[in-house]
Amino acid sequence: MLYNKQNTRLRFSTDQFIDEVEYCEMMDEYNALVKDVLRSGLKDFREKLDGEKISSYNNSSDDDEDGHSTSKLRSIIISVVVIGLFISMVVSLVMRNLILFGILFGSIFLLGGLMILVTGRSGNLESSSSAVYNRIWGFYMVIMAGTIIMLILLRSYFTSTELIIWIAAAAFGLSGLLLITLAIYSAAADKIVYKEEVDAKCVGYVRKVDRTDNQANSSGPSYPHMFISPVFDYTYEGVRYESIYDSMRMKRDSDIELNSFTTIHIDPKHPEGVMSPDTKSKAGGAGLIFMGIAFIGATAAMLILSFTGVISDEPSGLGDSGGSNVNTAVTEGIRTITDDMIGQNYADDIDGREWYAEEVTVSEVDPSGEDGVSVNFDDITVLGVYLPKDKAPAPGDRWMIFYTIDEEYLEYDKWYKDIFVYADVSEFSYSGTHTAYVNK
Repeated sequence: MLYNKQNTRLRFSTDQFIDEVEYCEMMDEYNALVKDVLRSGLKDFREKLDGEKISSYNNSSDDDEDGHSTSKLRSIIISVVVIGLFISMVVSLVMRNLILFGILFGSIFLLGGLMILVTGRSGNLESSSSAVYNRIWGFYMVIMAGTIIMLILLRSYFTSTELIIWIAAAAFGLSGLLLITLAIYSAAADKIVYKEEVDAKCVGYVRKVDRTDNQANSSGPSYPHMFISPVFDYTYEGVRYESIYDSMRMKRDSDIELNSFTTIHIDPKHPEGVMSPDTKSKAGGAGLIFMGIAFIGATAAMLILSFTGVISDEPSGLGDSGGSNVNTAVTEGIRTITDDMIGQNYADDIDGREWYAEEVTVSEVDPSGEDGVSVNFDDITVLGVYLPKDKAPAPGDRWMIFYTIDEEYLEYDKWYKDIFVYADVSEFSYSGTHTAYVNK
């Protein structure tokens, strides 16, 4: 990228190597800057940390005479949308609507991915040559968020565990493909983006201190590190440039001598873009490929478990009063429950007794419970059930209930049908031979 001499965070010198005194001095200056930013509040904190005005990199051809009106309007619209999504997420959590929360959460990533995919920028001060790398990330975010939202919308076709497995498989599989794609991009950056070679003279060095993740543990805390880049003086197609690496190296000294000439790779579309030697790191590329293959392997294992029927759980929307699970077949959106499924998954609840099946109507939903609701039916012989509030039905809903007989209440001719599993008839059908109990 072009070397901006006005950037207060870049320290220029002609010293290829620096001693411990200068190193410590720069570290102290950075720590003092961070403290000053924290004390002064959030206003302009990004510009102070970056060392230059963000707006100078944020103009576009569609701005009006002020140079910023369209950009400001676009930023305001995006901010309003994002804030609205976050508020909606909070409301959905308060309402315990995890389905809506998942869709809104995915929508934020979908919006962010689309923005990066279109603009090619994830930050205002990034080099133009980073657009390909960023668009790979943007495409990944769009596909990932879109896939998860689609799975949530089609949740009625999966059991609860299957839905979780498919979402996890999508996350692992797409992440694996992303890592492999990034590894390929890094290995071929000099052929994909930085395709032009030019001879450049090293006329000095710029250093800065910035925080970054611990390289041994990217999920751990970040620490201040020294970054360096030579300042290259070169001419391309009759235009002279003074540029530094698009991605400065995390080192305190340079391996390029002052006033020496070296061959650098630049982006012909953006000749100020200079490829960093770290872009084609073999160790980093091998690590990405290894991780990508591991992620794809995990995806394959999860899909095999799903397709072979090893995973067995109740479909979302099916409830049981005993804590057991049941698997169903899916036919044109209506899941079919069979006698074998009931017998296999509810053997403990049935305990060798005869069991029955019939349709009933929800007559009353009492929300007065502290943690849930009481559900009663139009048939007084059916014992009511207590459910979490987020699973509460509505009066008039039709249920297919599966139950055994409580002999103790049979003589009273009420509440003797003890439900061990139920299903909404709008989502489930029963194809077995069991029928309603008839009290003789």
